[in-house]
Amino acid sequence: MEQAIRNKIADYSRFTFILLILSAYLYVGMLIQLYMKQTTEHISFIVSLVAVCLIGAWIFTMRISQLNKQNI
Repeated sequence: MEQAIRNKIADYSRFTFILLILSAYLYVGMLIQLYMKQTTEHISFIVSLVAVCLIGAWIFTMRISQLNKQNI
């Protein structure tokens, strides 16, 4: 039981890290599109994807804290 909780915490930590990296890549891509191509065609779509990634990372972080409290 305790090992299963530790495995879940490790998985959620990995998911959080991946979502944060993805949101950073999307943000940098948005900046490149804004300053290099001087266009704002897909900015709202990219911003919404960044927001979804950050919300997902926040949800996983909250779940990690719940599992840590449960594990203690």
